[in-house]
Amino acid sequence: MGPAEICRPTAIGSMVREKTAATGPELVASHHCGWTHPPFLRFLANKNPRVESETHLKLKDDPGQYVTAMACVPDDGICIGLQNGSLEFLAVSGQRTRHDIDLPPKDFVESLSASDDLLLALSANGSARLIDTALCQTASSFEISSQTRSWKCHLNSRASSPYAAFGTSTDAKPLSIYSLSPSGFIPSLVLAQQDSIARRGLAVFDICQGPPCSVWAASSVVSGWYDGTLSVHDLRSSDRDRDGRLRPVMTLSNSFSDEPIYSVGCGGGSGCYVAAGSARHSLVSFWDVRSANKGFSFHAPFNDASPVYALALESSRLFAVTQSRPFVVDFGPDVDSTTYPSPSSQSATSGLGYYVTQYQHARH
Repeated sequence: MGPAEICRPTAIGSMVREKTAATGPELVASHHCGWTHPPFLRFLANKNPRVESETHLKLKDDPGQYVTAMACVPDDGICIGLQNGSLEFLAVSGQRTRHDIDLPPKDFVESLSASDDLLLALSANGSARLIDTALCQTASSFEISSQTRSWKCHLNSRASSPYAAFGTSTDAKPLSIYSLSPSGFIPSLVLAQQDSIARRGLAVFDICQGPPCSVWAASSVVSGWYDGTLSVHDLRSSDRDRDGRLRPVMTLSNSFSDEPIYSVGCGGGSGCYVAAGSARHSLVSFWDVRSANKGFSFHAPFNDASPVYALALESSRLFAVTQSRPFVVDFGPDVDSTTYPSPSSQSATSGLGYYVTQYQHARH
């Protein structure tokens, strides 16, 4: 099976490493396979930054142990979530540490999110574990909702009021905020969609916050929903609906597609861009929040029928993965044939990159 997870880059001196469990050379992703060699990629800091493979790490020789989640952690490492409910911490040096988080039988790690020395793990059935990565031990355990299908967690320990956000499949609380306290997590807020949106099987599949360079990053929660909309919430806002849920300050959508949004990311020029990966046709939609009614979209190389399972924005680059391949879209200047490793196949290419279908989806 193909790659299905991505890690945000971690700045290290003059270079940035992307961590991946995919065999493709261009981005951070993990194969849902029994074992894999995740290459560590680095961007060399010069006028024309290029991507080079730095090393590969082997997980384990167990063809039945699927990788289900991944997150970057401090000290130049990654954490891998496995189908048996355990976590494996990998460092570029090759050092490995296994940590069991005691999930119920037949449950598995669906999502991981790291912030400073804390790692949040969310299982498919709604069990959450907060792990201290410095001590490699579980600091807190709690249930989001008994047997509720859960999809995504997002941890922000640097906010003025540290919190965790959880995306689930439930009509009552598809997107909820928990405050982080010394005793664990405390339910604090439920986030709603725009009032005018017709409800269609509420579920939230991905969550992120604004880019670090933006003034709205720490207090923002960006989420992708089953009905094809993307909501931006400001946790400082006091605007509530009649049920006391926090209303979004912005709602984005592609007027030509109502497919579920599987992945979201923020960044780009001036930290003002939001990207969303759709559930079908490898479609990625873009918006500039300064002019949110003038978005555009494109299909990944070869126009796969696959979802865009994960994406990340880093400077002028978009990294993403479908079920078939990882890919990168570079909007920056000075890109030439040496910037990225040569593709194994030269079919369906034009100039420096692959031909992709693109269109505007502006609202008038």
